[in-house]
Amino acid sequence: MVVNPRIKKTIQSLIITIAMAKKISRFQKFVMHNPFLQFFMFLFLNVKILYVVALGHGGTREK
Repeated sequence: MVVNPRIKKTIQSLIITIAMAKKISRFQKFVMHNPFLQFFMFLFLNVKILYVVALGHGGTREK
């Protein structure tokens, strides 16, 4: 079976990318598994989103 060299190179680069994935640190794991911190991160992100939407985010309507 003949494999296209471009496809072969793409597959090899994907395998290398997956193999070199960064390991999660202990602190990052602690933050992800802590429901108390997750709750406040959730609130913070909601406030950021509402801030952008409320103050005008450059929509398509003319003023």
